[in-house]
Amino acid sequence: MDSKFSETYEQDFYDFSYGFRPGRSCHQALKRVGEIINFKPINHVWLKTLKNTLSLKELWTQLISKLRGYYQYYGVSENIRKLQEFYYRVEGIAFKLLNRRCHKKSFNWQGFCKYLQRFPLPKSYIVHNFYA
Repeated sequence: MDSKFSETYEQDFYDFSYGFRPGRSCHQALKRVGEIINFKPINHVWLKTLKNTLSLKELWTQLISKLRGYYQYYGVSENIRKLQEFYYRVEGIAFKLLNRRCHKKSFNWQGFCKYLQRFPLPKSYIVHNFYA
């Protein structure tokens, strides 16, 4: 019965489905997720192009939106360390680019940290928990 069921329905499953199939396991699914999550260098060209055209408030709103979208896409179980690393890299890039808005330094690191306290960026979080 089991083999007839597999023969009939195996063709209907996608290659990326792993649930309760012969030769497939949750360990393979998690390994595949790890392969799919390929962190590329942060593409901050959009931030460079918008830094002089938008006000700081509008620019910060865009950055928050981009971070939330990134967390929605990459926020899976076992990935919090990479998300935290990404957050700190974005924070550094934002500091660097905000200092280049006009031809003088507008923030030192302490001033930037105060700005972050008042207008925080969203911290990294897990959206898709495979263990719950």
